[in-house]
Amino acid sequence: MAYLRTRLCTWRMFRLWLLVVAVAAISAFPASVDACIRLGSMALLLITQLRLWDDMADLPHDRVNHPDRVLVHAASLRSFQTALAGMMIATVVALLLQGDAWRLMTYAGLVSLLAFLYHGGLGAALGRGVQVALVLVKYPAIALLSAVGPPTPFGWSAATVLFALLCAHEYVDHRRGALR
Repeated sequence: MAYLRTRLCTWRMFRLWLLVVAVAAISAFPASVDACIRLGSMALLLITQLRLWDDMADLPHDRVNHPDRVLVHAASLRSFQTALAGMMIATVVALLLQGDAWRLMTYAGLVSLLAFLYHGGLGAALGRGVQVALVLVKYPAIALLSAVGPPTPFGWSAATVLFALLCAHEYVDHRRGALR
């Protein structure tokens, strides 16, 4: 529960979820309340699982720079790993039920990119700044994966703007932290 409260159920994550949902809605213009609920639910599932995976992969960094985080003090990561695996399976099942090969392949590509960044040595080889930027790709990808229907050119543009905004925010946030 402490992880949920401190890393997921925060105003910052709520605002991020709203941004991703807005980009997803713009991407395919859902026509119904039902479509918006599905879109928001898929975005929440994807953000939750990828944030958890990111936090687990970032443990060495967090032990030094954020020693107050919940995962740093966890006696075991087994329950977090199980939750992550369950959410990933749920995502694959949801995408299979949609019958949309593009979304399934996009999810597989995103998971592969993150796996190489987190566990394949690619992140360390690229340096922290590039790694952080590549990890931020997950949010526009989540928006496109959550959209109801195929992304429109305007949706791709909105996802690109979202990525640029997140990179700029990360840069400013990092610089602000460096100045303290």
